[in-house]
Amino acid sequence: MPLMTREKTRIMFSAYALAAVLGIVAAIVPSLARSTPVSAAGHCTNYYPVPYAPDTNCNSISYIPNGGWGETESSAIRENNCISTPGWSGDRWVWYGEYTPVYAYGSSLCQYASNGYQVAGCKQSGSNVNGRCRTDW
Repeated sequence: MPLMTREKTRIMFSAYALAAVLGIVAAIVPSLARSTPVSAAGHCTNYYPVPYAPDTNCNSISYIPNGGWGETESSAIRENNCISTPGWSGDRWVWYGEYTPVYAYGSSLCQYASNGYQVAGCKQSGSNVNGRCRTDW
């Protein structure tokens, strides 16, 4: 009888060891398969001060007058909404649809994912600057 118990113990131990190894492999393989970072957003739009076509000139900067503001022409499910004025600080606002704007003082401000299909908007004030408002969707 003791031999039977040792055999069962060895089989149980082997089964647990195999399960542990398979769990480790399952955790490592997906991270090895991804060699580049993945973004959920498939498109970008630089919508103010110059409204570019989707997926073109998303990082271009242009002249924004003091108090200038703009919005996207259409609604979408958005990953983020950002205003950027490299080298120039001031009052910044970004918003989705009719929601209360997010405010900060600085050279950039981002608002993350929208709540459903929304229009994205931005505004800057304090001085005339070069910058852009961009949304990823």
